[in-house]
Amino acid sequence: MEIIKGPEKGETHTEIGVALDILRITIVSTLKDKLRIQEHVTGQAPMQSTVITKLHVALIAQLEKPLMVWLEDQNQLLDVVEMSRELTAPEDVNEWLPKHSKELTNENLIELEQQQVAGEEEDVATVEEILPHKV
Repeated sequence: MEIIKGPEKGETHTEIGVALDILRITIVSTLKDKLRIQEHVTGQAPMQSTVITKLHVALIAQLEKPLMVWLEDQNQLLDVVEMSRELTAPEDVNEWLPKHSKELTNENLIELEQQQVAGEEEDVATVEEILPHKV
């Protein structure tokens, strides 16, 4: 395609040959079949693959934020699991409570669960906004 685009830029056959390290006669032959070559090249899959690549990159960029939110939620869940493991032995409860200023009451546990459910609903809404059709 560079051979075909060269004369459109105002380059001579010799200049194109020197730049691409091709014989001048090859360039002249190629330019004679310019229309046939262009028809063949425009019908090839690589032209479509650039569109697919751009869509793929855009999709990755759109899903990056929900993925980060999901990872943060997973890290918080692991923290809760580690804290619950600390509380397995009764003598550990008295050591754990002063470290963490919040007491474990039913109200606090219910509040924590409601926050998690609300966060999950926001995540689902965000993903539905990004991906309008179901996967």
